[in-house]
Formats: sequence, C-alpha cells, structure tokens
Amino acid sequence: MTELTTDFHNAINHYLDVCRQCGEKPQKNYSGKLTLRIPPDIHANIAAIAAHTGKSINKWVAETLEDVIQTH
Repeated sequence: MTELTTDFHNAINHYLDVCRQCGEKPQKNYSGKLTLRIPPDIHANIAAIAAHTGKSINKWVAETLEDVIQTH
C-alpha cells in the first residue's frame, strides 16, 4: 500500500471515529446519478419542454429540481 493510500485510510478512519464520538452519522457522498421511473407521457412532456427551451432533458430536470429546492 502506498503512503498516500495509507494516509487516506487513516483520514477516513479518523473521520469515522470522530463521528462515533460525537454521536453523528457520517455524511454519505452521492454520485449525482438519479434513476427515476415515470409514466411515458410525463417523460414525453419533459422531453418536449426541454427541447423547446434548447436544453437536454438532464439539464432541464436538474435546473427544475434546483428551482424547487431554492423555494423550500
């Protein structure tokens, strides 16, 4: 194991120990991938709106979700 890998493992173990000592759950990292199952007609409407705005479905959905988050 390289020194960098060992240091990384030590840092993670330290973080987990601190979380245990403080009674907190460690933060989970998210990949940024979200798979949804939606009705085909909703999918089609999203695709049409995204195309109308000149955006990909992914970009349109991400921006729409961000707008919803900002209003809460």
